[in-house]
Amino acid sequence: MTHDKELGELLQAIAEKSLQMITDIKETPLRLTLILNQYIELTEHFQNVMHILLQNPEKIWEMQLAYWKDAFNLAQAQMQHWLNGTPMPINDPRFREEDWLNNPFFNMLTQHYLLASQHMNTLFEQLEYPDQSTAKRLQFFTKQYLDALSPANFIHTNPQIMDETLKTHGKNLLHGLHNLLSDLETDSSRLMIKMTDTEAFKLGENIAVTPGKVIFRNNMMELIQYTPQTTQVKSTPLLIIPPWINKYYIMDLSPHNSLVRWLVKHGITVFIISWINPDSNFSHKSLYDYLNEGPLTAISTIRKQLGVKQVNTMGFCIGGTLLSMVLAYNKAHQDNSIRSATFLASMIDFSDPGDIAVFIDEQQISKLENEMKTKGYLAGKFMASSFNSLRANDLIWSFFIKNYLRGKNPVPFDILYWNSDCTNMPATMHSQYLRWMYLHNDLVKPGKIHLNHTPIDVSSIEIPTFFLSTEKDHIAPWKTTYLGFKLMKGPKRFVLGGSGHIAGIINAPEAKKYSYKVNIHAPAHAEQWLEQATEYPGSWWPEWLKWLNPHSGKLVQAPDFEQLPFKPIMDAPGSYVLKK
Repeated sequence: MTHDKELGELLQAIAEKSLQMITDIKETPLRLTLILNQYIELTEHFQNVMHILLQNPEKIWEMQLAYWKDAFNLAQAQMQHWLNGTPMPINDPRFREEDWLNNPFFNMLTQHYLLASQHMNTLFEQLEYPDQSTAKRLQFFTKQYLDALSPANFIHTNPQIMDETLKTHGKNLLHGLHNLLSDLETDSSRLMIKMTDTEAFKLGENIAVTPGKVIFRNNMMELIQYTPQTTQVKSTPLLIIPPWINKYYIMDLSPHNSLVRWLVKHGITVFIISWINPDSNFSHKSLYDYLNEGPLTAISTIRKQLGVKQVNTMGFCIGGTLLSMVLAYNKAHQDNSIRSATFLASMIDFSDPGDIAVFIDEQQISKLENEMKTKGYLAGKFMASSFNSLRANDLIWSFFIKNYLRGKNPVPFDILYWNSDCTNMPATMHSQYLRWMYLHNDLVKPGKIHLNHTPIDVSSIEIPTFFLSTEKDHIAPWKTTYLGFKLMKGPKRFVLGGSGHIAGIINAPEAKKYSYKVNIHAPAHAEQWLEQATEYPGSWWPEWLKWLNPHSGKLVQAPDFEQLPFKPIMDAPGSYVLKK
């Protein structure tokens, strides 16, 4: 009886959500228009693929012959494995469960899917294209298409899903449909798959909980000063400049992996910028506004607050790109208020930004600019879905299977909670960022970019710098960040961590995960640096702190908020971070 009641409630919820979605589409023609535009864009990509293929018939024939040969050899190898009583291994994390290995049908299906994908990807790498941009785009979308065709993504070709469907009499699919309808937000034409339990976290309670005070606020940022946790602290404070694509608390996540908390416990006085989540009123804000009303204002405030002449700085991702502009701007104005700079997964040279380049050309930027003119900003969810697509198997299809085919609810995961808490991009600033950095790579061209009538030359930076990148970063490829490192003129250090853009950065020593590579020299090319580097186990944090300490001055008495010029406005995490 309880089972029937639960099933009835589930079916009623599905019906209500379906009816609401149909009503919303009827009442919001713009949403339907956006869906149709996306379909047209997909059709254009398909037409481009067919055009390229028709121009390369001999390549297709060569690939077909090679595939038939390899498929025949694969069938023979599989037969030999089964005659020997051992399944043929599958070297792909999507098919790690035993059913993929031990069931002859699913093993054969998977092996031939992987073989066909390999040959298709190789074919598109060898085709002749009109230009490199077209080549990258078609190769990327071909891989995306092949990933979408994975046997794991369909009910009848996934043994776990088939088994679960039979055992639950299809209840898993009903739960999955309910999850799908819940994720189809009425104000967006994009499906945003929920990756974590968003109800499990609350800012200031179990995430972003390091004690601190908002000591300054303008219309662009809140400046947070963290409460000392040692009786003495280093005399030179640290300003952290986080990316404004997401919220600042990636640096102060959970207590066990908070970089801010770890630094404060080691006697560093930490300040951090909490950026506003802009709406249409910020459409005119430019990169100079972010520079001036963000780091420059923050540094001025910190110097007055503590009575110091210099601060150390750290920039993460796009925050690091902005930091390089601050350093060049200060250099042009003979301002030496920054003592050292740390760049975490930050690109300065954008000559090879990785797969994200497939979304950036004149045509696509113009479309974004037209959209931003209407709203005054680019919705943060657009950026989030673009970045997620760069790791589709990990950040899209794995959750598609769990949430929609298995019907499971997302589990709590702090990094994914932060990842989904995205922010908007003001129209003017984002247009400048895409054109100056990604499209034209102007930041490495001395004097090409002017901010407040000041020419920017990042190659003039002479202060000590520390660069930390990660091996599997899909947003800021480490070999590209190394190019920015090479531009620095002063004493510098490059360290390469494990994992990716977030997990490799937020890697507390207590976790004892991954490793990092160090090379005190700076050879001309990233490959040379890697060949000469020494690997160490665990987190890069202690290695960086050893570098930072000599730039942090002597030990002094920890500051008391009551005795400082800027009195607390409110407790951290502040108010700007709460704006959705």
